[in-house]
Amino acid sequence: MKTISIDFQPQRSFLGQSRRVAAAYMGEMVAELNKNALFAQQRILVRSQPDTLLNAFDQPCKSPFKSSGFVDVINAMEGSELLQGMPSESRYHKIFSVNCANDAHQSLCFHDKEELKSTGLIEWLLEQEASTLIIGGTAIDRSLKDTVKQLRFFGNWDIVLNLAACRGFDAEDTLCAITEMRRVGVRTITNSMELVCKLMPENSRSEQFVKINHALKFARI
Repeated sequence: MKTISIDFQPQRSFLGQSRRVAAAYMGEMVAELNKNALFAQQRILVRSQPDTLLNAFDQPCKSPFKSSGFVDVINAMEGSELLQGMPSESRYHKIFSVNCANDAHQSLCFHDKEELKSTGLIEWLLEQEASTLIIGGTAIDRSLKDTVKQLRFFGNWDIVLNLAACRGFDAEDTLCAITEMRRVGVRTITNSMELVCKLMPENSRSEQFVKINHALKFARI
């Protein structure tokens, strides 16, 4: 039985047009995602891949400056990049790329709303015999909420949602999303340090806390 840390869409596209203003706002989330991984045996990435990037090279384009041409491709590529401070993709145990068709409300367990084309996330977690999932990412009030609820439905996993490792678009919608996830059995924590109490046996907490605290000081965040 494994504990797996999952980073959902920690990508630059979430910052939108105000990237400089939002960078500091995202810094804590990135730090908490990196800390989540210290409590897990494996770390995986679930990232969205827009249609623009997947299909642009199949479309004819007379000018690279037209909105339907390479400019869109470049914007899509930049938006799909991970936020500053996240590890390189080679450091993840597994990466799932999801074709979201630019729909922010779509679950990341499937490529389509009809739930006919699985991304393989659920199947992979079952194959790994995962017991606990530590989750963070964007957007908690949209695709992340729907994804977490589906994970609770399809698998008997203990899901721990680190709120400090999540970001949403709207404050009120975020509160509603948290309530919805709690109703289906998702455990929420304020930050990664609560994982010591949530995941570790009481008789080993003291020793493990020292190790984790030491690791946190030197973690690349």
